[in-house]
Amino acid sequence: MISILEVHDLGGGRSRLNLSQTGYGAGPEFDSLYGFFTQGNASAMQELKSALESPKGALHATAR
Repeated sequence: MISILEVHDLGGGRSRLNLSQTGYGAGPEFDSLYGFFTQGNASAMQELKSALESPKGALHATAR
């Protein structure tokens, strides 16, 4: 599997993160793996968003 994280500058101090993954196959094992990453990635992206948006967060200061 390959994960690609893209950061797009939208201007005005805004950005968009896109996460793409490839390498899944067919079958129940891959379906289970896909479900695991669907949930896990959504949670990780939300945590990253919160960390970047928080003016007191360490990531916020380094991202500026």
